[in-house]
Amino acid sequence: MCIRDRLKIRELAAQLSIFDNVIFLGKVNDSILPDIYRSCDLFVLPSIYGESFGIVLLEAMSSGRPVIASNVGGVSEIIRRGCGILVSPGNVNEMTEAILELLNDPGLREAMGIKARQLIEKRYSWRVVAPQIISCYEEVLIISKNKLV
Repeated sequence: MCIRDRLKIRELAAQLSIFDNVIFLGKVNDSILPDIYRSCDLFVLPSIYGESFGIVLLEAMSSGRPVIASNVGGVSEIIRRGCGILVSPGNVNEMTEAILELLNDPGLREAMGIKARQLIEKRYSWRVVAPQIISCYEEVLIISKNKLV
């Protein structure tokens, strides 16, 4: 994020009288990211343009947090029913409703967070992904070897 955008966000927080309730972290060391995700009630990714995959969603979900994200790019591949909410890109009302729904319902937040963590373990854990990567490499090696012969 460029300096101009950061300043605009700070100005907006001041205009909305929420500046004292917002923590502007700036660049964060990867080692403390899990603690940051666990400290939040929910995670919101209001992208307007396509996220190719959305690693930040996986990180938040692996911390047991429900997610709300714009339905762009590969985001819909990650968020499954029950572990998060997809909203139309740029639709402020939908995003607001989704945020308020989760903030006002701790039971729903907890249930979605549990489902999010379970989804990560089932589809994206190293135990699941590593064999797929190895298989892909083996396939490439076989194809390469056959082309050399």
